[in-house]
Amino acid sequence: MSSYSANPTYREITFKKPTYLTLDQYFSEIIINTNNVQYAGNDEAEDSEQAEIDLLTQALDNSQLAVRNTAYQLLKGIDSKRAKKSIDKGVKLKPGDKIYSVYQSGRSFTDQDYILYDWVDYLENIYPQVYEEYEVDEQEQAANSQRVFCFVDKEKAEQAAELLHQKLILETGFGLCGFEWCKENPDFNLKQWCSNNNIDFNPEWEKLFRGNNISCDYFIIWKVIEIIEQKQDEVLYDKFRRARYIYILDHIDTWCKENNVFFDDKIKYFHPEYWNKYREIIDYLYLPENIELLSKFWKDGVGHFAFVKEEFVQEATYLKFENNLLESVSSGNNYKLIAKPANYDEIVGDFLIKILHRTDIMAKFKAYKLLREINTQKAKQAVEQGIPLKLGDRIFHRQNNALQNDIEF
Repeated sequence: MSSYSANPTYREITFKKPTYLTLDQYFSEIIINTNNVQYAGNDEAEDSEQAEIDLLTQALDNSQLAVRNTAYQLLKGIDSKRAKKSIDKGVKLKPGDKIYSVYQSGRSFTDQDYILYDWVDYLENIYPQVYEEYEVDEQEQAANSQRVFCFVDKEKAEQAAELLHQKLILETGFGLCGFEWCKENPDFNLKQWCSNNNIDFNPEWEKLFRGNNISCDYFIIWKVIEIIEQKQDEVLYDKFRRARYIYILDHIDTWCKENNVFFDDKIKYFHPEYWNKYREIIDYLYLPENIELLSKFWKDGVGHFAFVKEEFVQEATYLKFENNLLESVSSGNNYKLIAKPANYDEIVGDFLIKILHRTDIMAKFKAYKLLREINTQKAKQAVEQGIPLKLGDRIFHRQNNALQNDIEF
């Protein structure tokens, strides 16, 4: 026997078999597994069902998202207008709740091939606030990853992302359809490789380099490739490609060995039969029973067409399970994100601090105002230091009255 005081009056509920009561960390709500409840007669059954609905409806506003989600799922199983009405908006999300968003990757076309952008540019909401409103180019918009689903459960989110990834690679078509299949080696050291292989690395090249990693600079890489081609040494070129890439289409045998796909390693990429063998591999991967292996092939050499991001809710909203989408219920700032990652302040803070040291004084002023809302140590230090002004910068001080002073740029 078990009873619960949903109201001042106690209502008795009898269980068919052993069950569990799930309590949140504050022990303020109880979620009952209604599948194990038994009732003696119609009146008692109706009374007990109302008690369950009372209990579960209260749990829809619980402090813990897991409890709210469980209550929602249980109410879905109750054939009652009152139960259906209580969940018609979806699961209530509160600021600070952790959710798992599934994003569809953005893509764009360069002069040579397609590029997949399997990450989220959280700064796209900041640009208009710093640099005024501007019309977004369609190609630029297509490169932004878009949130398409949201889940409370991480495992379900990952399953949905994988299914979407598989769907999109099949829609993309046979082969790679304009995507370059390769994965660069992050540990590749171009200068060291040249030294080890008797290639003269010209110190003058470094004067033209302006990036963060000289081993990824295409200008210098092509200089090295030109020297190798002048030597007409196919073995050396093969060695260079294998060192620079973890995976590359010219050496698909590396991927095949790691994934137990047969490939005759005696046939090198410059062999006449190489591309015929490659086509046989693609045929094999596109067999329906090999969809998981095909999925991995795309992920390893191109990227994820869909991926999961752990995010935190920023404003009151509802998660509608009919389509697993967030539905905002507050107007708020047009640029405010409904959900963002834990390191959002760090990402935006670093971006705004860089703007403070640029030449556009109006952008610096707007960046400074936004920086005051960022809760990181670096942001606080930058705010305390103030807006850096350079020789020739102009500002206008306007005094309205004895109590109010304005600065304009």
